[in-house]
Amino acid sequence: MTPLRTLLVVLGAAAVAAACCTSPAFAHAKLVSTTPPDGAVVASAPTEVRVRFDDPVTVGPGNAVVAADRRSVLGGSPRVTGGGRQLVLPLSVLPNGDYSVRWAIVSDDGHLESGRLAFRVGPAHLGEGLPRPVLGAESDGASPG
Repeated sequence: MTPLRTLLVVLGAAAVAAACCTSPAFAHAKLVSTTPPDGAVVASAPTEVRVRFDDPVTVGPGNAVVAADRRSVLGGSPRVTGGGRQLVLPLSVLPNGDYSVRWAIVSDDGHLESGRLAFRVGPAHLGEGLPRPVLGAESDGASPG
């Protein structure tokens, strides 16, 4: 085998080995679920919004929860619980109405991820349709499946 061919074989094998051994720690955190779910109509007001991920995360910039008039209803500082896999957004006391959430986290690979969801507190009225978020996401983040 020529030295050039040997070098190409070794480099190819190294590339395959590196691809196979890539640590999952370098993957983006994936959204698992939210409570309440996007588009939910709940009879009683939640005290917090939970956003669950498959990997540890830290609180990112730009987390917000607002009423339909864009008034903040965030009831405290966002925090991470559940082994670092749940972002918790505490809420103030919510009257009936529509609410919009923008969540933002930093995954363990250092990438900012964000998303949004909306929910309604109170009875579902005919003809109102599903609650829609009034906030946009900070980046191209995941949305609940």
